[in-house]
Amino acid sequence: MFINRSICSACRGKEGVLGGGLLQRAMHEKTNGDSVSVRFDQRHSLAANNHVVIAAKIIALTAVYFAAGKFGLKLAFLHRSASAIWPPTGIALALLLFGYRLWPGVWLGAFLVNVTTSGVTTPGSIWTSIGIAGGNTLEAVLGAWLVSRFAGGRQAFDRTAGVLRYVLVGPALSTTISATVGVTVLALGGLASWSQYGPIWRTWWLGDAVSALIVAPLLLVWCGTSLPRWDRRQVFEAVLILAGILGIGYLGFSGPVDAAAARYPRFLLYPIAILTAYRFEQRGAITSCFAISAVAIWGTIHGLGPFASPDRNEALTMLQAYMGSITLANLLLGVVVAENRQHEIALQEHQEKFAGLFNSAMDAIITVDADQRIVLFNAAAEQMFRCPASGALSKPITQFIPARFRDGHRSHMERFGRRGVTNRRMGELGALSALRADGEEFPIEASISHTQVGSKKLFTVILRDITERKMVELELETWRRELEVRVEERTRELSLAHEQLQVQINERKRLESAIADAVEREQLRLGRELHEGLGQQLAGLGYLVTSLHTKLEKTSKPLAKEARRLETLVMQAVGQTRNLANGFYPVELELHGLVSALEEMTHTTRQSSGVRCVLEPNGVAQDNIRGPMAIQMFRIAQEAVLNAVKHASPKQITIHLSKEDDDLVLSVRDDGIGLPPEPLTTDGMGIRIMQYRAHLIGGELLLENGPEGGAIVTCRAPGEVRPAAFLSDLSAPACVPEPPPMESTNAAAGG
Repeated sequence: MFINRSICSACRGKEGVLGGGLLQRAMHEKTNGDSVSVRFDQRHSLAANNHVVIAAKIIALTAVYFAAGKFGLKLAFLHRSASAIWPPTGIALALLLFGYRLWPGVWLGAFLVNVTTSGVTTPGSIWTSIGIAGGNTLEAVLGAWLVSRFAGGRQAFDRTAGVLRYVLVGPALSTTISATVGVTVLALGGLASWSQYGPIWRTWWLGDAVSALIVAPLLLVWCGTSLPRWDRRQVFEAVLILAGILGIGYLGFSGPVDAAAARYPRFLLYPIAILTAYRFEQRGAITSCFAISAVAIWGTIHGLGPFASPDRNEALTMLQAYMGSITLANLLLGVVVAENRQHEIALQEHQEKFAGLFNSAMDAIITVDADQRIVLFNAAAEQMFRCPASGALSKPITQFIPARFRDGHRSHMERFGRRGVTNRRMGELGALSALRADGEEFPIEASISHTQVGSKKLFTVILRDITERKMVELELETWRRELEVRVEERTRELSLAHEQLQVQINERKRLESAIADAVEREQLRLGRELHEGLGQQLAGLGYLVTSLHTKLEKTSKPLAKEARRLETLVMQAVGQTRNLANGFYPVELELHGLVSALEEMTHTTRQSSGVRCVLEPNGVAQDNIRGPMAIQMFRIAQEAVLNAVKHASPKQITIHLSKEDDDLVLSVRDDGIGLPPEPLTTDGMGIRIMQYRAHLIGGELLLENGPEGGAIVTCRAPGEVRPAAFLSDLSAPACVPEPPPMESTNAAAGG
């Protein structure tokens, strides 16, 4: 890879990125091709090794099958191809349960056994051997499939049901194929007479069946699972029992049938085989039966033992039937013992878990029977009642119940047992009391349940000591009562302070209203004095100057010109005085109401500033709005219009007055530059004055920019019609007399 990278770098330096990239891609593809080739070689090597291993296993199975078959055919007395002792069936069935790919070894072994037995001189004997080998192979393959499908395969001997299914589909069913095919092929090939078909078939089938029942389980229980980890004592015990089986078997099958010395030891074979199954389960059961079978076959072949007979095939047939029944019973016993021990282990683990959970529970758990006697008492109960379990078990539970509650407890338990309810949760029984072993009474909470175990009814009570909780609750109750007292005291203090504050607020409002009333009265006074005093004098002076100007026109032109200038100044003073008087004292507001006053304001604004100002009364009556409401609304409109003219440079100002849901709404909208984008503050005196006036009439003031530019000042207040509070006692002032309608007077007023 380092060389490849160097070459690519050199190519990029000499021929550019394109050439280097192509060469790098080519080298990458070559590397990938090498990796794929290596992986292919590895897989090919593994496959070749796997094939070698399978071939070696097949050869080994062929050799074992051939040797076992030769041994079995040495015991063929009825026909040279049919023996009551046929170990290859069990060997083939056990090994094919590890993999069906070993079946060629079964066929080769069977073929070699039969072809060497019948000879190879005639073609008929070869075809017969091929047929027998096919039947034996089919028997092994089908038997392995049936056992795997219906009996659990190599785990068939872990359960009683598995053993029974194995016997049914293996030794009983699949072995009929080999016997039927083999005997039929022999008869068809002329190597056996049809008259001997039944005895030969029975011998063939029994040899295969017993082999599948003894040899196959022996191989499966020892080779199909991991070997047991026995200690020295167990190994010594196993060797001793095996030696006892061989010794007793030798004594039982080494003498004539009627020999007393051999008759009695034969009866000892049953208990020792049972002992082996009990001590060593499946392995002991099948091993003891195999050892007994080996000794029994040896004795029977030599004409000894209970099955000895002049017809040795009949003797072996009876022996195989005997060994099949013993093996089946002993194997079932071993499996049952194993299952029971597994159940005992599981039960012990369950009991240990239950005991761990039972004793580690934080709450006391007590179980009583129908007679109210304690049968379970956990560690938490010992601590709660200060009583060891040994002092509580088998004792009545009433010893932990105060005497005054015992009768009620007994009747309650009886009613609870008769009801269909099986449990009641913690707290549903209410507050209860219990009694410790030293006589101390304490509060508890309890939940109860009952269950049926066989014919016995058991009640389980879970108890929780709530002494600390009760103490905490009592302390909390004390604190709650103290807190309630403090809250009541504080509430009274706050209520008194609130009343005092409300009095101060009302007094402040009264003072504010009085100040506003005084300010308004002072403005009215100033306006009236301007109207009746200075205004009248200036108006009179204007008339005099006008008269003087007329006279001087006839006598002295220069003096007439000065008189004309003086007349203009007087008229300007009259106009300014009138504007000041209207600002301090809105005569239209007092005489005709808010709408007329606002109309006068629009007229004055147009004259004084040149800005177009219009009023939109929206159906509000001309003389309906008077009093404090009208005055404050007028002052707010006056301030808003003044601010717009002064700061917004508008072309038009619109005053809108309307009624909305019994509220009076005044809005002043201009088309000027609008309000600044930053948040509005109330530091300006004009805004604060407008807000204060809105507050006096219970209203609110809102300032915002209009959707099409400009600013909008809106005041909304309750629209209750109120009479004039402090204007009604003031008499209407006399109007300032207007000067004669002269051109110079109008020009001065416009200025």
